[in-house]
Amino acid sequence: RLKSDNSGEDRFESLDVSFHDRLRKGYLEIAKQNPSRCVVVDAGQSVEKIADVLFENTLKKFSDVIPAKAGIHL
Repeated sequence: RLKSDNSGEDRFESLDVSFHDRLRKGYLEIAKQNPSRCVVVDAGQSVEKIADVLFENTLKKFSDVIPAKAGIHL
């Protein structure tokens, strides 16, 4: 284990860019192979837009279990 230096940075943030590139490519491959299970979200958008995309995709995924009386419409 890495010793904490109270910087707020954990071991993943301290790894080099090539690690994060490989990790991202791996997750994108999982999403490509599992489109009904995974959604890739462009994190370069505004927080509000990201929240909208996440909310819309969550509603679509769980539309069969969200009661109509909840007042949530797609």
